[in-house]
Amino acid sequence: MGADFICAAEALLKETHQFRHEAPVEYMYCHGLELLLKGGLIHFGKCAGKVLERGHKILLLYDDAKCQEGFSEVISSIEAKVRDDWKTHLRQSRDKIKEPLEGLGIKNTEELKDFGVHDNAVIGNALPALRDQIVWLDDRHAKDGGLFRYPKERLDNRPTIVAFGLNEDVILRTVSLASRLLCDRLIYAMTAPKKV
Repeated sequence: MGADFICAAEALLKETHQFRHEAPVEYMYCHGLELLLKGGLIHFGKCAGKVLERGHKILLLYDDAKCQEGFSEVISSIEAKVRDDWKTHLRQSRDKIKEPLEGLGIKNTEELKDFGVHDNAVIGNALPALRDQIVWLDDRHAKDGGLFRYPKERLDNRPTIVAFGLNEDVILRTVSLASRLLCDRLIYAMTAPKKV
C-alpha cells in the first residue's frame, strides 16, 4: 500500500507542475514512506509491535531502518544514490552556465565564481541530504495531527536551490527519488529468493 501512495504522489506531481499548495503531494509521500518504512522494518526482522509504537513519526522509522540489519544497507544505498543524483544534476546545470562564459574567455575560477559558477567542492559541500528532508517532512507529518492534513498559517522555510538557472524544490526532488528507490529495493528484497 505504501507504494500506491508513492505512485499517487508521483502522478499528481507529474500532472500539476505548479502548486498553490504542495501539502497533498507531500502528505502522500509521507504516508507512503511511513508504510514502506514500517513494512521494511518488519520484513527485516523488527518486532511489529515496536514498529507500530512509532506511530506516524517517519524520522524515528527512518532512523530505525538505518540501524536495522539488512535494511540499513538499503537505506545507505538510497542515501548515496540521492546524493549522487543531486551532484550530477547540479554539476550539469552549472556546466550549462559555465560553457558560454568560457567561450567568452572567462575561465578563471574566481571570475567564474562572480557569475555564480562554483567548483565541484562547493557543490559537494552543499548537496542536500536525504535525512534532512525526512526531518523537514516529519516535522509537518506528525505535528499537531499533521500539518499536511490540518494546515495552519505560519512562517515556513522550504529548502530550495536557486543556482545555475535552477529554482529547485529540494524536498520534492529528494523525496520523489528516494521514495521510488525505496519502493523498488523493498519489492526486490521481499521477492528475491532466500539464501540457503
